[in-house]
Amino acid sequence: PSAQQHAEAMAIYARQFLLLDTVVVWSDGGNSAKLLAFSFQQLFDTLGGKSILYEVPLAEEKEDRKEITQKVRELKVSGANGVYIPIQGQQETAGLIVSQMQALDVDMKIMGGPHWGDRYSNIDRDLKERYELLYTSSYFLEKGTFEVEKFFQSVLKTYGYPPSQYMVQGFDLGKYTREVLADYVDQSLYDLGTFIRNHPVTSGLHMDMDFRGQAVNQSVNILQYSK
Repeated sequence: PSAQQHAEAMAIYARQFLLLDTVVVWSDGGNSAKLLAFSFQQLFDTLGGKSILYEVPLAEEKEDRKEITQKVRELKVSGANGVYIPIQGQQETAGLIVSQMQALDVDMKIMGGPHWGDRYSNIDRDLKERYELLYTSSYFLEKGTFEVEKFFQSVLKTYGYPPSQYMVQGFDLGKYTREVLADYVDQSLYDLGTFIRNHPVTSGLHMDMDFRGQAVNQSVNILQYSK
């Protein structure tokens, strides 16, 4: 999935499942954050919601941190009931926003981009759990499920060590390719590219494959921190 798909998946979830009316979208001016913020706002507003963009500096200097804190204070009078923080690669800035929300007792739904998983691991886990923070990811294993455990045991038996992320992705791609080609043999109406774009959803260990007529996988994992 592209960055646009990550943002649009969260926009749909925020509007149609969380039923949020107004969301403040944070950006540090970086290209990745800009793309995620724009894609989220465009779709969220199209779905009948209202988005408000907050642009903040990186939390490097004392004055920068003061400006971020002031923006968090403004949340209380913004009318928002959610925030989307798609800031990428800037753990200190993203973490400061959430920690100041806690310090100033700002209680609303928090959503983030892909880096809120492993790449933002230094941000206090209890803080993310307190807000039940949501984020999107292209890779997630639901450990304990039959298919995942079966694959893990197979790799352990063969190689003597657990599978890496690349092995999981390779397994899913091989499984998907086999299924698509097996189905493609039974029809001759479309070229292979068109057939793949319109193939029914295929479940993988770490994500689903579902192109929905497009050239980019439209399926995105939405994860939530909890205790």
